Amino acid sequence: MKKLLARLQLVRFPNVFAILADILTAAFLTASLQNVSPERWTAYGISGIGAVLLYWAGMILNDVFDVQEDSILRTDRPIPSGKISLETARRTGWIFLVFGVLLAGLPAQFVLPVSGLSPTLFIAPLLAACILLYDAKLKNTPLGPFFMGLCRGLNVLLFLSFRPLAELAGMGVSAGGSCGNPSPILLYPLALTIYITGVTFYARCETEDAPEAGVRRPGTGAMLFSVLLSAAGLALLIQFPSMMAEYYPGGISPIFQAEPWRWTMLLAFLMLFLAFRSIVSYFQGPIATRNAVRQALFTVFLMDAALVTAVCPIGCTLVIFALFFCASFAGKWVYST
Repeated sequence: MKKLLARLQLVRFPNVFAILADILTAAFLTASLQNVSPERWTAYGISGIGAVLLYWAGMILNDVFDVQEDSILRTDRPIPSGKISLETARRTGWIFLVFGVLLAGLPAQFVLPVSGLSPTLFIAPLLAACILLYDAKLKNTPLGPFFMGLCRGLNVLLFLSFRPLAELAGMGVSAGGSCGNPSPILLYPLALTIYITGVTFYARCETEDAPEAGVRRPGTGAMLFSVLLSAAGLALLIQFPSMMAEYYPGGISPIFQAEPWRWTMLLAFLMLFLAFRSIVSYFQGPIATRNAVRQALFTVFLMDAALVTAVCPIGCTLVIFALFFCASFAGKWVYST
């Protein structure tokens, strides 16, 4: 059991449910615009396995590249504690990365009838490259959080690109018959990229000052910047229902179409609650900050559920919430940051 727990800790197991929620949200949003064939759902499933492998590869290689720092600051983690050898972790991380690219990128090309090259053939390797750049070179630089956010955004874009990107970008005819307007569902990967970038900046506040390891806790200004960035990601979605109703008439939930203020209030509540929680936790210390980061990451479930509720049947929303409860349950035994 200790060996299994160490492996689950290495891949941050609770977070895999958030990745699955992102994938299903992208699939549900795409399905709301057009009928999805059984072949496409099969392709989604295979690519979903690849996306999970890519995420796990990122988590494992993150600890591989950070082993020197973790041996000073986080000695209880699987590699520095000796529960998992460095060589085993390195080999597993690279295997997951290679198979993740293949499984994530190929199904749209070979399972679905496509003309020309599928965008997934390019997005999957780009996602893997961003993962490696973040883990190996950019994690502790100002670009690090942006690349972490970009990884989550590209993961969603991978599944949105099962529809032609030209159509999503407004260069084709939409499901509602309009032409020339970008699909509002492209707000989703953009908002998620900005939100996760802010959360990743804030996550740097988890650590204590450790000059011997070259680590310093960010100051108040940096913390406030990260909170504002996360809020900006959520704010980007405020116009989603109105844009969706224009792009796809009749496709928006009546509860938001008739009363648009409900959507605005929902996002405003999330922004204010997370901002208050993050600021208070920062001044309470690194442990409270870690809990705030975990809560901010789990808020992605609420973002996913809100988007799905706006355009999809209630059953789709319940699937997202089921994943949230799975993540919360797993998080009682396995850390997620």
